[in-house]
Amino acid sequence: MYKYVENHNATYFNRGIIEALSIQLPEIAGVELFEAAPHTREFEAVSYAFIDSIIWRKKETVHEKLRDYINTVVIKKHRQHDYFISTILLVTSHPKHYFNSDFLHRHLMRFSMVDRDAWWTKFIHNQYPGYSDEISSIRRMIDWAWTDDKRENISDEAIRLMCQTMFWFLTSTNRTLRDSATKAIICLLEERINVLMQLIETFEKVNDRYVLQRLYAVAYGCSVRTSNVQSLKELGDYIFQTVFNTENVIPDILLRDYARGIIEFAVAKGHLFSFKIERIRPPYKSELPKISLLMKK
Repeated sequence: MYKYVENHNATYFNRGIIEALSIQLPEIAGVELFEAAPHTREFEAVSYAFIDSIIWRKKETVHEKLRDYINTVVIKKHRQHDYFISTILLVTSHPKHYFNSDFLHRHLMRFSMVDRDAWWTKFIHNQYPGYSDEISSIRRMIDWAWTDDKRENISDEAIRLMCQTMFWFLTSTNRTLRDSATKAIICLLEERINVLMQLIETFEKVNDRYVLQRLYAVAYGCSVRTSNVQSLKELGDYIFQTVFNTENVIPDILLRDYARGIIEFAVAKGHLFSFKIERIRPPYKSELPKISLLMKK
């Protein structure tokens, strides 16, 4: 086997074997290729084979110990970093996979909006160019959500993970991507209001108003499209508690309009609420931003 990993050139010219070893060694022997042959740790062919293996190997072989290799080797190079992110997007909907959407969500939530936009928002923008026919991981996810395929056999957990990932696409300033992702999420959640409520709670403290605003746009879209009208009562109560049951309502005109629309639609469908409906209607008490008008001389 040594001749296949003797040096950088050997791994490059035997990429097929390197890719196979990157899948088989963890599954059969419980070790990674870069552990069995430590001198290959930073070989590019080995790094890319490791990334590709994430999709194909048993999910039980993907775990915490891989983080050191990812942090010290894989994401150090820009192209490898983007390829890694693009690859894990393909497994984000897999329940119990180490690199599923919960991993991505925890990672992205750690960043300030500025730091996250510096890499994530740029990445997803480049992955979804509206003028290109290139099939990226992001386009593949959105296109699948837009299909009319029957999804009754897909678990709520898998749908939650898929939508959680797509909510992070809403950080983009690419209007085509934002609109496409919004509609895709509605397609997946319109008959799963219980999952929608889980996701609203998950993103309640997100530090990007773009995401929060579209979160409620999705909720409104699901409300008017769902056939499960009974679920609107619980959703309406939840929306009231999170948006309107406060002295200072979130100062976002679109978000407030979406939230109000959900409750108004539920009322139109015959639901009664314990709160006064006037509380969801303008004018609202919102704290104005503090802007200094003083000019330095």
